[in-house]
Amino acid sequence: MRNFLYQAVILCLGLFILACGGNRTHTSKTEGVNHLIQNTVAIGYEYAFYVPEDYWFFKGIPQSDFIAKIYEKSRAGAIPMYYPRTNQVYPTDQVQIYFSDENNSFAIPQSQISHLVFYEEWFLDTLAFVMKKRVLDYSLVRTEEKPTQNGESELVKSLIATYKFPEQTQKKPSELTPIAQGVTYEVPLTNPIIEDWLHAISIPHVVHVILDKILSGTVPVYSFMVRDSLIELSTEEVRERLGEETYTMVYHTQETGEEEIISHTTAIDYSEIVGFVFIEDWYIDETTMKLYKFVQGIAPVREYAKIFDQDDYELVRTIPCVVFFSH
Repeated sequence: MRNFLYQAVILCLGLFILACGGNRTHTSKTEGVNHLIQNTVAIGYEYAFYVPEDYWFFKGIPQSDFIAKIYEKSRAGAIPMYYPRTNQVYPTDQVQIYFSDENNSFAIPQSQISHLVFYEEWFLDTLAFVMKKRVLDYSLVRTEEKPTQNGESELVKSLIATYKFPEQTQKKPSELTPIAQGVTYEVPLTNPIIEDWLHAISIPHVVHVILDKILSGTVPVYSFMVRDSLIELSTEEVRERLGEETYTMVYHTQETGEEEIISHTTAIDYSEIVGFVFIEDWYIDETTMKLYKFVQGIAPVREYAKIFDQDDYELVRTIPCVVFFSH
């Protein structure tokens, strides 16, 4: 079976979209300072419902319950459903056909809704060490198996509907219905499909901002290998896991016979960070189906070449550590 084939609509979206939104700013002492460069950062990325069993630290949400509820609300006309990434509302008759809970030839099976594409506003204050996300909209992604001309099959992904939440008001967890606690997933910083998809945002700056905070010694840093009972890491352990290595060499002086010890430290390579894992509590407003994410923690994803000898190496992907935000 071939790799996923993204349709053009999802290709154009990309995973990261950076923009300055309206006149909304974060300048007061209460709100802090957004260290992701702009006052307002809007980012789009894909979230997968399915969590592989070997991703033992990762955690999803109850997929079937969420999809069934949003289908039901859409059919009842309780929430507006838009054509993907447009302002055009779905006609009622099409909603009834395509998002039916009955088994008809035109209905989109709920089991084929495999991902959500989020478009969110992000805010990060590294001084207070607080991160916030505000969901602006999300889209349903359908994955279906289709035959090819050579008799094989391929998985095709497509955006099928978007739900928009333009209101600025943010609710508290006590006003919402919980979906899942500790939802854990990765947002990658690279995209093999679109070569220049990050031209509008300085990813190196974002990586530096977060890693510098992790290395500052001002917040506890924990091992990502244990979820239930956190193991705090020392500054030296953190730096080592992020790639810092010290080599010691002994030189002999022929004239005197004395030994000279020289040490060399390999600096952390920030370009090895290829993504970030988020740990969040998810809630929902069941009236509007707006999702609320309360960010609890963040972990860098490191990818590097482990050298065995001159001609042999292995590409290693690790999550070196995790830190938790203040509340």
